[in-house]
Amino acid sequence: MPRFLAPLGLVLLASTALSCGVTPPQATVDGAPSGAASGPPVAALGQTITLTGGLGDNEVSVTASKVTTYPKAPDATWIVPERGVYVAVAIEVRVVKGKTYACHCDFALVAADGSLFEPVWGVGFAQAFRSVTLNTGERTTGLVVFDVPASAAAGAWVQLRPDWANDVRGSWTV
Repeated sequence: MPRFLAPLGLVLLASTALSCGVTPPQATVDGAPSGAASGPPVAALGQTITLTGGLGDNEVSVTASKVTTYPKAPDATWIVPERGVYVAVAIEVRVVKGKTYACHCDFALVAADGSLFEPVWGVGFAQAFRSVTLNTGERTTGLVVFDVPASAAAGAWVQLRPDWANDVRGSWTV
């Protein structure tokens, strides 16, 4: 009898999650359909990717607006990148409806050759993106910083991966 408890528990957990408002995650660029068959949407710098669905009834807008390369940290010039250059991406996260946790860890930089880079702590960047929980109507801005080889900066794109599974929900061309 005990071996049947685990599957029963999973069924109960799944039905509870579904009844609590879990909806398929969706993403759009400036309100246009994402083209789910072709994968996550791709936006230009300055365009907004809006996320809906998932757990709850959230709607979160994320904009990457500017990319700047630095040979060293601008606010602490003795801090130099280990790999070559810092690439800083200006990000805004705005909660239209619901609640979200915004973190620099929601982003990745992918070089033209496919190399993926996780963000680093923005030490030496006064405007570094700070992690925060946001509610309806609230927003935060900041620089998400990557330490990359100089060759990786050109032709890269920024990925938005805001959930525990690290699924790509959209990207911006740099």
